[in-house]
Amino acid sequence: MTGKGMVLSRMGKEQEAEEVLQTALQFNPNPVRTYYELGLLYEKRGDFVQANTEYKKGIEKFKQGRK
Repeated sequence: MTGKGMVLSRMGKEQEAEEVLQTALQFNPNPVRTYYELGLLYEKRGDFVQANTEYKKGIEKFKQGRK
């Protein structure tokens, strides 16, 4: 699902991408890549606070040994 969200984001379908990425986190809350992709999406929208929050979540999961 993370891959699908990535593709949707790059196609400019940001709302769909966000929904897919959020759903991906419901199934597996640990993938660092999903948090990174959400961060990129929010950054692209200009929501730097939310982007930073997602990046920090990803860093914490990485420190815990998650991938």
